[in-house]
Amino acid sequence: MAIFEGIAAADPKQEGVNWDLTVAYVWTAPVTPDANRALDYYDKALAIDQRLSRVDTGTSNWQENEAEVRVNLGDFFRKHSQLDRAAENYHRAAAIVEPVLASHPDQQGPRYPLASASFGMGQIAALRAERPSQSRNEQKAKWNEANSWYQRSSDAWRQIRHPAAVSPNGFDCGNPQEAERQLTRSKAALAALGSERKF
Repeated sequence: MAIFEGIAAADPKQEGVNWDLTVAYVWTAPVTPDANRALDYYDKALAIDQRLSRVDTGTSNWQENEAEVRVNLGDFFRKHSQLDRAAENYHRAAAIVEPVLASHPDQQGPRYPLASASFGMGQIAALRAERPSQSRNEQKAKWNEANSWYQRSSDAWRQIRHPAAVSPNGFDCGNPQEAERQLTRSKAALAALGSERKF
């Protein structure tokens, strides 16, 4: 990262090294013990993507990069039990790539952050459904929400011709098998709630 940072500082508009630097920040953040430093890496990656998306307006590459960073940031906040901040980043990631897919439905790259963001939202809804303080109706509502997000994630994965563990932009991502497992789990939870006797 230090080498990339030095090159990027000398030539801030050079796309290749900034791309590599963004990916390096995002891969390093999850294995950084200091949560504040990890968050700083994500913030630096976002700053690069947002700056270069304003410079390179001819493509959606930097916007897609931002979406992937936001998915990873959402995962970070979810693992630190900051569910509202996680949801905000998942929603923003989806909002970035949905218009790209609407105008270019043949593109595969944007489907990765869409699948991952939807999966993350499903995980948030499932976590909330499992809270002991939830009433039965609240549990059902949250499991229904989780089921909807997992289905959306699964559908996005199905539209990726050859899903990989790393997205075309170089970021770690989820997988279709886990989306299907969680979809099955949410359906089972709903079935169990529906079969409970009412007294």
